[in-house]
Amino acid sequence: MNTSKKYSLAIYILAAVVTLYACKKSDTPASAPAPEPATAEKVKLQLRLSGDITIDETPLPGARIRNNGNYVYARTLEDSTIYAVDVRTGNWEPYAAGVFNWPDNIVIEVPKGTYYTISVAAFKRGTGVGLWWTTVAGGYQYFERPLDRPLKNEMSYSTVPGSIDALSHSFLDTLSNMTVRGTWYDNAVKERFYYSELDTYFGTAGYNAGDSAVILNIPLKRVSFGIRYNVTNFNGGRLIADYNYLMKARSFTPQNITDSSFSIYTADTYRWSDSLYSWEQIPLTLTWEKPDGSTQVLGSKVISPKRNSLTTVNVTLPPLTGDTGNVGVDIRLTDTTWLGNNTVDF
Repeated sequence: MNTSKKYSLAIYILAAVVTLYACKKSDTPASAPAPEPATAEKVKLQLRLSGDITIDETPLPGARIRNNGNYVYARTLEDSTIYAVDVRTGNWEPYAAGVFNWPDNIVIEVPKGTYYTISVAAFKRGTGVGLWWTTVAGGYQYFERPLDRPLKNEMSYSTVPGSIDALSHSFLDTLSNMTVRGTWYDNAVKERFYYSELDTYFGTAGYNAGDSAVILNIPLKRVSFGIRYNVTNFNGGRLIADYNYLMKARSFTPQNITDSSFSIYTADTYRWSDSLYSWEQIPLTLTWEKPDGSTQVLGSKVISPKRNSLTTVNVTLPPLTGDTGNVGVDIRLTDTTWLGNNTVDF
């Protein structure tokens, strides 16, 4: 056999071997794709709220208030209570959040074997107008600071950027400078003060998710204080109370002071302390605007209320007749503790 024929035969044999190998390889089944990581099994956690807050009846200054020994009915607060639920992981990352006005239906789904911190705040409008809200798509009420979420009566686990349901680190991060309604008659008016005129309750609990559904009790404590005025010789003009922008200035006349001189405010510090820090004390300046339009500064006091306390500002005004200056003026503060009942004794 000549060299040319030997070379051609070698080529044919090599091609046959390659073809046979390729056929065998194509018969080999393809590798199965790697399995996706399994989703952690979840359990349901239902919240039950207790403590200072009363779910079934209206707390102070609620259903009735005693004025001069006689009971009168005040506005009902139950229908304006807003509940905010914040769930964080062990490293304080947001896991779930929700805004409710039906506290009996707060259910959270959490993966088993994980630790969570659950915080709950309840907002009652108290002596104010309540949290400010606007209507968004779907007809939901949307609340600004400290919620920045719509009221949907369900928990959200969304991480979609830009969504009104997306989780946020700022959700319920403070109870100071909350956005509240400025008036009863115009919902477009909103206000922010360091101490918001709201009656607020707050509680936190840690939870390590087990294997079965549970009911978790979270006691809420009142994180509010009250201020009222008791004025003697108030026969004309206006009494103006200024709080150096920490709270909205108030003014009273002899005709409305009985009904308007009591206010409830929220202090963020009460979440972990029963007292305010020194820099959070409230400077009060009282000015008397007389019937003739002239004004007289009566004096100043520093108010440092305890958690769940009621500070009474007792003021004695000078006579209307004669220029007596501040002779006879007296301003005294007295503090009492709320006992958790529905009666304020004026």
